[in-house]
Amino acid sequence: HAKDRHVLQRKPHGSVCPFCLDDTSLPVTLSCGHSWCKGCISNYLLASAENRTFPLKCLGNEGRCGLPIPIIIAKELLSSEQFAEVTRASFLAYIHSRPSEFFYCPTPDCPQVYRTAAPDTILQCPSCLVRICGNCHIESHEGTKCVDREREDRRLFEQWSSTRDVKNCPGCKTPIERIAGCNHITCVHCKTHICWECLATFEQS
Repeated sequence: HAKDRHVLQRKPHGSVCPFCLDDTSLPVTLSCGHSWCKGCISNYLLASAENRTFPLKCLGNEGRCGLPIPIIIAKELLSSEQFAEVTRASFLAYIHSRPSEFFYCPTPDCPQVYRTAAPDTILQCPSCLVRICGNCHIESHEGTKCVDREREDRRLFEQWSSTRDVKNCPGCKTPIERIAGCNHITCVHCKTHICWECLATFEQS
């Protein structure tokens, strides 16, 4: 609809930015041939740090292009702090989408992440130096039996979620916590549009 309004208002004179649907200002051209306004693509990259939708793809050809935006583009357009923020968000999105492959160090407030290791392996966190059991992913407990980590995690999560506004996504069953905002929720994992009150789903926003 926005595109139709722009056509009625005036004809673009040059290439059209797929983000603002207007003539490109200070154009940045991707390898797919689509040109973006420098400000638009910068804002698109920065927004990803909040919504964690990765990989970032070109929105050209009415959203059908889908070519990943090269990391070198982000590095050239963003400040070092902004670039670090986007890459950190990308990293977190990657590990959160693979919960059986990556784990956080069991030390409270330690941000270190590690990959699963062979059974009966003792790992050492490079940040806080705690020794971690590779089987049950808690602090090393040599001489005692491993905890059933999955059952313990489920018990702790149920205990935590019982005191919060948490529901399972009707699309992918991922638990979602609503902290604020309206009743229209979009699942960050499967992008399903959901009514928070009745959990009905919608094809479009």
